[in-house]
Amino acid sequence: MRLISVTRLQAIQKCYNDLKFVIKKECPMRIIQTKGIVNNGKVTATIPTDFSNGEVDLVIVAENEPDELEFMRQLAREKGYDSKEKILDLIKQVKREMLTEKGII
Repeated sequence: MRLISVTRLQAIQKCYNDLKFVIKKECPMRIIQTKGIVNNGKVTATIPTDFSNGEVDLVIVAENEPDELEFMRQLAREKGYDSKEKILDLIKQVKREMLTEKGII
């Protein structure tokens, strides 16, 4: 699973939208904010001891992590697509290939 970084406001809006779905289920819930540590794909967090044991939903907000767009930009630069013109040419080429595959052109 890849993480996509977002602004803090976008993360809050996403959490709110996700919570609206959970709230519609009319289940009791407790929401806390805490810090955690990611190590080799595992998240460790310390939470109050009065929480019941069991599964919880997590929303992870990681600052300073490259998102999918930044990853694609870096890959494009490495492959020589370092200008808008070259990127547009690549988009046009891919579009032509897709239209050819569909038999449109």
